[in-house]
Amino acid sequence: MESNLKKKLNKVLSSAVVLSAVLAPSAALADTPFKDLNQAASWAQGGILEAQSRGLLKGDEKGNFRPTALVTRQEVASILVNILKLQEPDVQASSYTDVPANAWGLKAIEAVKNAGIMRGDGNGKFRPNAPVTREELASVLVSAVKADTTGKGGNLTVADAAKISSWAKPAVEVAMEKGLLRGDGTNFNPKQNAPRQEVAIMAVNLANALQQQKPETTNPAGDTLEGTVDSVTDSTITLDGKAYNLASDVKSLLNAENNDALKGASIKTEVKDGAVAKVTYLELKAAGKAAESGEKEFSGNVVLNGGTVNGNVKVKGDYVSLKNLSVKGDLDITSDVSNGFYSSGLTVDGKTFVNGGSSNTVVFESSTLGKVEINKKGVRVEVASNTKTGDITVSKDAILVAASGVTLSKVTVESGVDSIEVKASITKLEILSKNTKVTLSSGASINTLTLPSGVKAEDVVRNYSDVKNKISNVNNSSSSSGGGGGGGSSSGGSSTIDDGGSGLKSPVYTSQPTGDLKKVKDVTLKGNDFTLTNGTITGKIIFGNGVDTVTLENVTIQGDLVVPRHKKVNLTGTSNVTGKTILE
Repeated sequence: MESNLKKKLNKVLSSAVVLSAVLAPSAALADTPFKDLNQAASWAQGGILEAQSRGLLKGDEKGNFRPTALVTRQEVASILVNILKLQEPDVQASSYTDVPANAWGLKAIEAVKNAGIMRGDGNGKFRPNAPVTREELASVLVSAVKADTTGKGGNLTVADAAKISSWAKPAVEVAMEKGLLRGDGTNFNPKQNAPRQEVAIMAVNLANALQQQKPETTNPAGDTLEGTVDSVTDSTITLDGKAYNLASDVKSLLNAENNDALKGASIKTEVKDGAVAKVTYLELKAAGKAAESGEKEFSGNVVLNGGTVNGNVKVKGDYVSLKNLSVKGDLDITSDVSNGFYSSGLTVDGKTFVNGGSSNTVVFESSTLGKVEINKKGVRVEVASNTKTGDITVSKDAILVAASGVTLSKVTVESGVDSIEVKASITKLEILSKNTKVTLSSGASINTLTLPSGVKAEDVVRNYSDVKNKISNVNNSSSSSGGGGGGGSSSGGSSTIDDGGSGLKSPVYTSQPTGDLKKVKDVTLKGNDFTLTNGTITGKIIFGNGVDTVTLENVTIQGDLVVPRHKKVNLTGTSNVTGKTILE
């Protein structure tokens, strides 16, 4: 019997525990501590014994392991507390409405919540007695090992990838890459509830993954330092119980004012001359609260104000505000976020992933973003005043809002989107599927609407008859109304005047042009705001009455760009200025 059990153990651990070399089983494993071990699948028996030997899981008082019994969410919380050595808070009541004060898992549930590893459903409930699903396990495991899921979720090779919830796909891909969870050889079975025999193997995988991770350094003389933030003052940061000095360069981010927002965060830093000198990764787990009745929206948010992160930033907590923060990598508003994300003065050099949020979030105000991907179904994304973004890609049903005076250069709506509501001025809106339905608000305007071949605007835009004058071009042809979208007058027209023998025309536009600019000298604009596309201006843009904002898409200014006081020029696509930009 000893020989058979050792063979089973070695087989299971060699196939399931791929992150590290497996510890040699002790002779005690052959003693078969569980009376019902033979009820477990053959592939699971060795993992069960290993989990028991290492104190990761236990049986019941009758000596049974119950290998096929389903595992509840509070049982998972208890297992994580054990493996991660989390400190259980001394609380008498739960922060969740469905966890009673006498629940045996109360403190474990609060511990994993404080650590940012498990959260509720966004409605104040934890569902402690609900069986945990395999996709939920994937999310928990990836959070436990602090793995980065940015940009993940699109390369799943399992046959049932489409059945995996969108919020879980990044975690499932990472969990499978790291060997924390596996499928059945064909499918991942994301909605299937996890029995104890699977969780036993999961526990061994997680323990080995943590054991093999690079230890968090406690030597400030080293090159890197990472860990969990306990607290921050104006001169020190305490990680995992040990305090470190702060260099002046990071004090705009790491300071007492930001202590509440940084508490519990996962952080990676670089150390120079014995002090933390640069933050290279930040994962925020702290959460604020909903605004009190009568108070301003987001007034209950926890606020991170100022500084630079020289890498990626993840937001995992609800009711979080980022202000005056520079992110040199990507920003991920993760699927853990259900409420209240707000930003002001935010700069993101990489991509911004909106993977969380709800119908009354997410808001970017006075911010500068690179490309934006909206991947959460039902989310409302507001590009508020004085915000600039790169191209926006929408992969789930969403509401896209832009403030008056803000023009989005390009928005691409992917084929998986059934419905999108647009309350924005957009230079180019590209719809990839004939099945997508678009609703335009009365304040929206589209310069160019690009549709699949053979599809008409009225087939896609629900309220087309009401808003057709807001769409200037469909597939680069004038819309059937002949209207001047983008705010241009629907009457008047355009004319050109000769430039005295220079060989170049100087157009005077009184309504939105429908074709490419090509090459001209001066351009005179009258009546309202304009979008000019594809060409070269060798002279000036002359702002006539009624023109406040001009958007240039793929336009080169050969010389200086002169912008009068209180006027605005947006450069999008490949637009550039060869000379100076002069603000009068």
